[in-house]
Amino acid sequence: MSWINETLAEFGRQMGLSNFGPGMHGVAQLRLESGALLAVESVQRGRADEVLVCFAQPLGFDAENLRRRALEKVHFSHGGPYPIQIATRGDGSQTMLLMLIRLQDRAFTVQTLSHAVDYLNRWFDELREGR
Repeated sequence: MSWINETLAEFGRQMGLSNFGPGMHGVAQLRLESGALLAVESVQRGRADEVLVCFAQPLGFDAENLRRRALEKVHFSHGGPYPIQIATRGDGSQTMLLMLIRLQDRAFTVQTLSHAVDYLNRWFDELREGR
C-alpha cells in the first residue's frame, strides 16, 4: 500500500502540503477553508481493494431541503463519471452531507483522486444551486 501513500503525498504536494498522508487510523484528512472535510482511505471490501474518497460539507440552515435534493440527485439516472453514495451526520444547522466515491485501488492515481475530488465539489455546488 506504500504506492497509495506515495500517491496521497504527491496529491498533497500539488496542493502545497508537505506531508499529506494517512494518519494514525489509516485515513488521510484535510479540512478546507469552506469548512468541508476531505478524507481518503484504503479499504478492502470482500476480495476487492478500494480507495474511498469522502467529501463532507456542512449543510447549514437549509439542511432538510438539501438532504432531500441530495437523495434525488444521487439517483443513478442522473449519471456522472462516478457513482456517489451519500449519508448525513448531525442535526439542524450542524448537519453534514457525506459524499463518497469508491475507486478501485489499481486505478488510484493523483489524476483520478483529483478528478474525484473535483467531481464531488462540483456535485455539491450544483446541489446547493438547485441543479
